[in-house]
Amino acid sequence: MEYKELKVSKTTDPKKLAGTIKHYIRSGRACRLAAMGPKTIVISAKSVALLKTLFDLKYTCTISYFDVRKGDHKISGLHFVIKDSLI
Repeated sequence: MEYKELKVSKTTDPKKLAGTIKHYIRSGRACRLAAMGPKTIVISAKSVALLKTLFDLKYTCTISYFDVRKGDHKISGLHFVIKDSLI
C-alpha cells in the first residue's frame, strides 16, 4: 500500500490537515501522520475525527507507537495510519 507521510506540528490546523488527508484517501493513497508530543497527538486525533464530521469519509485508522533518538534523548510519538475502509 502506497501512503503519504505527513508530519504534524504544534501549529498544524486540524481542518486543513483533514482536507489534505481526504485528498490522499480519495485518490487511493493512505496517509501516515507522525505526531510527537501531546499537542500534536491531539491535533492528529481531531483531524482524523473531522474526516467523518466534515466529509462523511469512511476510513480506518490504526495507531502505533514509535521512538526517535536525538542525541542522548529518546522522544516518543504516535503514527496514525488512515486509509479508505474499502482497501
